[in-house]
Amino acid sequence: SVPTVNTPAPIVSTEPVFTNGVTSTPAVVRWDEVGAFKGTMALSDYFGAGTVRGTSDWIGRFYPHHFDTQLSSPAGCSGFAYSGQPFTVLVTARNGLTPAGTTQNYHGAASFARAVSLSEENGVAGNIYVGATAGGSSAVPASVFDQGVGTVLHTATSNPSPVSYRFTASPTLPSDIRVQAEDADTLPTKAVNGGVDGILNIRSGRLWLANAFGSELLPLMLPARVQQYTSQGWVTNLSDSCTTLVTPVADAGLTNTLKSLTVASLSAPVVAGDVRLRLSAPGAGNTGLADIGGAVLRGG
Repeated sequence: SVPTVNTPAPIVSTEPVFTNGVTSTPAVVRWDEVGAFKGTMALSDYFGAGTVRGTSDWIGRFYPHHFDTQLSSPAGCSGFAYSGQPFTVLVTARNGLTPAGTTQNYHGAASFARAVSLSEENGVAGNIYVGATAGGSSAVPASVFDQGVGTVLHTATSNPSPVSYRFTASPTLPSDIRVQAEDADTLPTKAVNGGVDGILNIRSGRLWLANAFGSELLPLMLPARVQQYTSQGWVTNLSDSCTTLVTPVADAGLTNTLKSLTVASLSAPVVAGDVRLRLSAPGAGNTGLADIGGAVLRGG
């Protein structure tokens, strides 16, 4: 079948110079794309017989020299992601030129792309996760590559699955992960050809929620902070204006005697780690407790 993307690329050759049938300058042939091609060779005058030409069988498969990787945190996260929080991965297939060019035929499962796996190269204790699976295998599917560039967004849900990094131990001090991309063809030359690795700061995070008391006739504001773990312990993460909070409802994070008489809502988005949660007034005579807990308030 014909690939869906077939970007023509010139074949660059250096012809040998023969003297008495011997050459010290062998031919050099270079192709700057991935895939395969058939070469047509021609000799303008072969012993006076005129032009002689012939076409080869398929030559290749050619594959990328290396991959460049870029990691991006969700908007508002200022260059970091929490342990277990998805981040965006962008992988570009490159040739071996200087400077390296993008191999545009590396495009989709129907063309010459392959599933690309990710590995962490800084030795940070933890694992890359693809969805709920540890290891980074096939994190960037062949199907997402578009003319040499494959992207898995932090908002991905399935096919492709979201990519995240999880510390082995919690809490852990902030650490920079360095992520390298390889497919089955480039893996054997990984140490030689390298590529640009993606860097992202990973942090342990939690939500801190304070107790609050008030009249059953008035709404109640609950102070909340998104915190990160540092060498000073748990502190408000002033860099966080990106965390999505899921508000609790009765029997799903909201419990105790007033769980069905009050409604939780967010009165403000997270800004510099600060957010407030609002409970509606239960009404006259409806005194008691409302407990908030579980995983319904989480970084997302």
